[in-house]
Amino acid sequence: MSGTPGNGTSTDIVIADMEKNMAVVVKEDFDEPPRTSNLKAPNLELVGHKDAVYTVRFSPDGQHLATAGMDKNIFLWDVYGECQNYALLQGHKNAVLEVSWNFDGTELYSVGADKMVCVWDAAYGQLKRKLKGHTSFVNGVDGSKQDDHLLISCSDDGTCKLWDAREREAVKTIAHDFQVTSCCFNEDSTQIITGGLDGIIRIFEANTFTPSIVLPQLSEMITGIRLAPDGGYLMSHSLDACLRVWDINAYFEGSNRCLKLMRGHTQGNSGNLLRCAWSPDLAMATCGSGDGFVYVYDTTTLGIKYRLPGHRSVVNDVDFHPIEPIICSVSSDHSVLLGEILP
Repeated sequence: MSGTPGNGTSTDIVIADMEKNMAVVVKEDFDEPPRTSNLKAPNLELVGHKDAVYTVRFSPDGQHLATAGMDKNIFLWDVYGECQNYALLQGHKNAVLEVSWNFDGTELYSVGADKMVCVWDAAYGQLKRKLKGHTSFVNGVDGSKQDDHLLISCSDDGTCKLWDAREREAVKTIAHDFQVTSCCFNEDSTQIITGGLDGIIRIFEANTFTPSIVLPQLSEMITGIRLAPDGGYLMSHSLDACLRVWDINAYFEGSNRCLKLMRGHTQGNSGNLLRCAWSPDLAMATCGSGDGFVYVYDTTTLGIKYRLPGHRSVVNDVDFHPIEPIICSVSSDHSVLLGEILP
C-alpha cells in the first residue's frame, strides 16, 4: 500500500495470521519505498474476516485497530509489532455496519443490521450493554469527543438517537423524514451532525435538538460524513462519488459552505455506504471506492495523490492513523490492508 516508488530492492509483506496470533513474513521482490512509520513492514494484510468488511477505526492513541463486517464479528488488532488479533467481539446477530471508539479508547461502540447498538469494554473485549430502540438497520455510530459515556447512532428507521452508554434507553431521538446513513458529533459535542438518503446534511444543537445549519441538498444519498480533526470542517461522501469539504463554523460568512470537491474514485454498482476520512493534518482525504483501489486526495490541489492497489472488490471504509502516516482499508473481498504512505 506504500505510495511512492523506491530503489528496486526486495521488501517484506507481513500477514497477520489469526490462528498463530502473530505476523507471518513473506519475501516479495518489488520497489521498496522509504520507511515512514513504525509498522513491522510497509504493507500488511490482517487475515481473519470470513466475509465482507464494512468498517475500520484506529483507536485514539493509534495503538489498536477495530474492524467489522458481514461475518458479525468485531476484530481488535495491535497496530505494531506482530499485529496480534487480541480480541474477537461477538454479540451482533447480523452484519456490523460501523464501529467507533470513545474519546479515550476504553470503550468501543458498534451498530449493525440487527438494529442493535453495542457498548464494549475495549481492554477486555467484553460486551457491557446492548442499547435497544431502533426499528431498522443501524447505519452509523459516533462517540463523543468530550464525554466518555455519550454516543449517537443513526438508522434506516429515520432517526438519530443520543445515548448515555450507562443507560438502556435513549436520551433523545431526532426524527428525520428519510433514512439516516451517517452521523457524528462536532468537536465539543454541542452539535449532532447527520446525513441521509435525502442528500441533506443537518447540524442539530445538542441542547435543543433543533437544526441550526442545513447544508444544500445534494442530488444523491450521503454515504458517509467525518468531522475534521480541528473541528472546523466536515467531509461528506455521496452516491455520486464525490468528496466534499464543508465549512461548518457558526460564524461562516458567505453563501456557499462547500469549499472543496474531490472526484476520481467510483461508486461502481455497489450500494454500500462508502465512508471517508481525514489525515490528522488535514492535508489528505480518503474514501471507499467501487473499483477496489484506495484513493488518497491532496486537499490543497484536490488531485489524486495516491491510488493504492491491493483489494479485489469494493473498498468500503478507510481510516488514517492519528499520529503516523499509516492508512488502513477494508473491502468486500474480506481483506484488511494496513500500510504506510509518504506524508
